[in-house]
Amino acid sequence: MLAYSLTNNPLTTSETDHMAVTQNFEKYTIEQITEQMTVPGSILKETECVAVVNAFFGELAKNAKKGIGFTSDYMVLNITIGGTFDSKDDKFDSERHKVKIKLSPGTFLRKVAKEIEVEKVKAPKEGPEPEKFVDVASEKENDIITPGSPAKLFGNNLKFDSTDADQGIYLTDSTGNETKVAM
Repeated sequence: MLAYSLTNNPLTTSETDHMAVTQNFEKYTIEQITEQMTVPGSILKETECVAVVNAFFGELAKNAKKGIGFTSDYMVLNITIGGTFDSKDDKFDSERHKVKIKLSPGTFLRKVAKEIEVEKVKAPKEGPEPEKFVDVASEKENDIITPGSPAKLFGNNLKFDSTDADQGIYLTDSTGNETKVAM
């Protein structure tokens, strides 16, 4: 079931127009999918499945570097060039033009999209939604924080007003004590 809520649509001028925002949307990794494929009784082995899937996507990447796309019932990979060329004789310029890899669903996944059940839910309270923390010193994700080391925080609604001393990133310990991150 795909949960969604409605929010004002900032792409139109009408105050009555709304758009759907998916809620509690999960994303699985290759390892999680292969774990689903290799349930007890399956002839498939998790390690081999992960290796095959990674090799498959590795080959897609090698082919893309050669300008070769991919098509299947599951997905289509196209390679395009964006940007404006000044004339018929103009040549590719990396300052003005960008090579883009575009993925789209194949026929099977387009059929699956029509079968997804949806449910309208109440919109959650607006606020920051951190998704991933990367400690630069250790290169670990969502694991440790190295004092004095930079870090990267990824997510949604993470904007803040740097001129407001009360806004920023706070670390909370198990007792509820908060410490503001200095930088």
